Amino acid sequence: MSYDDATLYELMGIENLIKLIPHSIGEVKKLGLYYTKHPQTLVPALNSLQEAKILLHDHPSASPVFSSTSIEIGIKKGLVWPTIHGVVTNEDFVPIIVELIMHLSISRFMNFTNELLKNQEHLTTSHDVDFTSFKRPGFNETLWNEMATIRSQRNKIVHNGEVKNNEDAEFAFEVAAFFLKDIVMDFVDCCKRTIKSS
Repeated sequence: MSYDDATLYELMGIENLIKLIPHSIGEVKKLGLYYTKHPQTLVPALNSLQEAKILLHDHPSASPVFSSTSIEIGIKKGLVWPTIHGVVTNEDFVPIIVELIMHLSISRFMNFTNELLKNQEHLTTSHDVDFTSFKRPGFNETLWNEMATIRSQRNKIVHNGEVKNNEDAEFAFEVAAFFLKDIVMDFVDCCKRTIKSS
């Protein structure tokens, strides 16, 4: 029996997806073990970020594409994949569920990501992240909205051939770098520390 995406979303529901997120210290340790066994998890995201940096000044229309790519890979491979991998017993289903999560509506996906990253009593992260309100220090826009702006920039470049300037490229790079290094890598490091502290 096969289902279209809309039917699968309906069957799974965001509430069921959120139930997959680790909350107990034992479940977070599973994440820590995943990151320890797969130390290259964030390499593709960091490589994309490095490419964005290389292109920053000489190719400002190309750089935001790689900044956006680094954010998407950071979410997908750095956060969502390890989370689902730890709770799904049949590995064949992991890519299917990850793709479903990545294609949720923006508000539902934000709920999923918020639930995953929110500061829990057994994780001491640098930032208590709630994407409905979290802002980079010194900035007025939420980080989530900044990332949405970068995705929109990327789509306009890729699909409409829109040309960007150095300011656009620098903004995209700075947001992507903050998200990967200050949010995702911090979360990964905190999960790994749960292994060392046990």
